Amino acid sequence: MAVEEQPFHLSHCPNSRNQLNDDESRFLFSLMKSDTIQLEQDGHRQIFKVKKFEATGKMTFIPINNAMPDKLQYSTGAAWSKMPATLKSMSPQKVVVDLLGRVHPAND
Repeated sequence: MAVEEQPFHLSHCPNSRNQLNDDESRFLFSLMKSDTIQLEQDGHRQIFKVKKFEATGKMTFIPINNAMPDKLQYSTGAAWSKMPATLKSMSPQKVVVDLLGRVHPAND
């Protein structure tokens, strides 16, 4: 039996992660586990993979080229979490990386 995950809709919303009808929010893209997202971090753009979604609303990311076991990702600090509203300052963009390593904007 396959279990389908519900997509998470990322919007620029100051208070809640899911208030898409609010005048202050604007739909950007949806995210699911293992999707790739490009963020500005430490002054340059980097690509991360969505690792998990927590019940509190936090999203956990890992660098796309990180192949460490799960335990090491957390103990070394490679995995990090953020609330969706705090990603706005990182200029998030959902991307797709093809088999040749080329980065393309996702059609969301």
